[in-house]
Amino acid sequence: MDEISTTAEVDSLCEPGIWLRRTPSANTSNRLGGLPDLPSDLEWPRNGEGLPLHFLAQLNLSELPSTPLKPGGPTLPSTGMLYFFAFLDEELIWSDDPRSTRVLYSATPAFAPCALPADIPDIGTIYPPDGTTHFPAAPLSAFVIDTFRGQSAFSSAREAFTEVEERVIASVERATGAPIPIVDEDAIYQPVAIEDWRNGKKELSMRQHVVLGAPCDIQGTAGQATEDGLICLLQIDTDWGLHRDFQFCDMGMAQFWISPQDLRDGRFDRAWATTEGG
Repeated sequence: MDEISTTAEVDSLCEPGIWLRRTPSANTSNRLGGLPDLPSDLEWPRNGEGLPLHFLAQLNLSELPSTPLKPGGPTLPSTGMLYFFAFLDEELIWSDDPRSTRVLYSATPAFAPCALPADIPDIGTIYPPDGTTHFPAAPLSAFVIDTFRGQSAFSSAREAFTEVEERVIASVERATGAPIPIVDEDAIYQPVAIEDWRNGKKELSMRQHVVLGAPCDIQGTAGQATEDGLICLLQIDTDWGLHRDFQFCDMGMAQFWISPQDLRDGRFDRAWATTEGG
């Protein structure tokens, strides 16, 4: 994001979003990884070559903050489950196969993990593949925070936080009821404010798993999608605290998109994902 000079400009870029934080002790069916609670009437999705997709996340909509998050904003169903899948090979060129990413919705989820397909390939985001076919389950707590259009996925060490970073930190602390810890190195369970003991420079580090908020713009895809009026249904960040293979391109993000009309109609089967890294 370019430097922002005024509070009014920051306000104009602010969008509320539902931030998902990995919380091992959370009693919730919202999670990254694990196996999906697919009911018997939903088949595990496959790509154009017939191979099973890899499971990324599920969201129990009844356990998320109610939407819209602001007047006139996008609205999710108040109940049911969303399931997010993608084919995780080394290249992650999802645009070549429209069936390589999928979102499923069930009004009556099973609330019990289904079986992993026997023919699912190894996850290939790290080469060479290490035999991993699915990720460990990571429960997610949900908080409404401030996100900002044009925000970079990667923060830089500075003498002081930018106004956008200060606003993000304040909204996270307000939502969670706890201060963001200041540490001298990165941490698995984020967010943290990293302060370099050698020069005092500060850096905000947090995994930006976000529902409906302003997506991070890495190489222009998210910016163009937003200009086109698309809604970022879910943004999933690279998260090595979950697993070494849980990454997208070069420490990038997977972003699932849906049109406003398809969201209103509940046509989650028409959603798709893009990915790009730094």
